[in-house]
Amino acid sequence: MGMIECPQCGEEISDQTKSCPHCGFSVQVARLGRYLERRQKEHPKTYRVLKFFFIVVIFGLVFWLLARR
Repeated sequence: MGMIECPQCGEEISDQTKSCPHCGFSVQVARLGRYLERRQKEHPKTYRVLKFFFIVVIFGLVFWLLARR
């Protein structure tokens, strides 16, 4: 198990954690972003589809959370 720097607050955190215990930043989202960036270089067309899907899911989640209030 290694240590990495939190992209949000800069504190050292475990590379196995899902979110930063100091600031709450979702490390999984950052990992997904880096994964998509690598995929874009390998397969640009596939990346556009994944990016569109990711954006639709985020907007759907936001609207669903707002509708629950």
